[in-house]
Amino acid sequence: MKSLKDLPSIRQVRLDHMLEITPQPDNTCPLIDPLIYLGQRRSPIYDLDIEYDPKHLLLDEKSLAERIETLEKWASEVIDVYSILDKSIIDNDDIVNMDDYIKDITDRIAWNKMYEVGCSVKTINELIYDWQDKYNYYLRVERELDNAEKEHDQLESEFDNDPEDEGYEDAVAAIADAKTTVENINEKLEDLRDDFNSDVSKPFEKTLNAFTELMESIRSNNDELRHAVVYLRDMVIEYVHNDFNVIQPMDYLKKLETGKADEISLGLIDDSYYTYSFSKLTDYLKKNSVLSEIQIVLLNKTKGIPDLLDALKEIGYTTVRYYDDVKVSTKYPELFNEINLSKELINDNKFKPRI
Repeated sequence: MKSLKDLPSIRQVRLDHMLEITPQPDNTCPLIDPLIYLGQRRSPIYDLDIEYDPKHLLLDEKSLAERIETLEKWASEVIDVYSILDKSIIDNDDIVNMDDYIKDITDRIAWNKMYEVGCSVKTINELIYDWQDKYNYYLRVERELDNAEKEHDQLESEFDNDPEDEGYEDAVAAIADAKTTVENINEKLEDLRDDFNSDVSKPFEKTLNAFTELMESIRSNNDELRHAVVYLRDMVIEYVHNDFNVIQPMDYLKKLETGKADEISLGLIDDSYYTYSFSKLTDYLKKNSVLSEIQIVLLNKTKGIPDLLDALKEIGYTTVRYYDDVKVSTKYPELFNEINLSKELINDNKFKPRI
């Protein structure tokens, strides 16, 4: 048992939620890779050949467009937070840096190339549809060739090479016709391959080269936009204390501690907000030698607050403070749960307002 009051806390609430803005979206790379056919990051594996079925190669950029829209919304909302700040309290150098970030962010949002992506996707998909039609027709002609070759082989196998035979001339003519049919179908297949090369293969490669360059430019722009917004947000956070509660739940509760060894602040325990909220907390307690490895394993199986309180009580803690609702922890931080483990719940949040 020991006090954690003066030890570093863990972040339990996302900064974006504290600023009441759209959460930072996931990276766009996993949505860009499936759209790229060339280079090391390409996802689709294919052969540019008329005998290859391209049905799985069709592109859909909608998920990427939605992710980028969210990315730009998040970026704009960070700028909006900056716009409401009292500039008189901001260091002049920070104002210059933040204004530079805002210009960079604004320029990158304005650069949006999703219209061009949509046009390119339409062109590529049209080529793939044409490819699919040529592939299907090529298969039909191949089946014709197979049947023609079987017919030719059967005629030859049945042919009695005896000029005196009554049907000799008809048989020779039939074999010659069957051979001509096979040759004509082979020529047809060759023509189809040539048509594929000119109508699909060459324009497909040309379009993909340009499209890959476009997608890599979008990847780079998104990465740079994300970095600029993070830098701006982290600077803005330093000056928003008059407008937002940006104190992490654990830090807020630690300020209430007296420093006695039997007090402990757990911060936020809300798996409905963050799936790993409970396990992140228990890892923190393990790292600071509050709980043992065995206790962590058992607690992570139940993920129950009563079980955690029992474990802390056994160690010797008597006063425990925590939140079980993220909205309460950010909007009404004074409405925390305080447990006296030697008595009973002495300050719960049952009177908290409906949110």
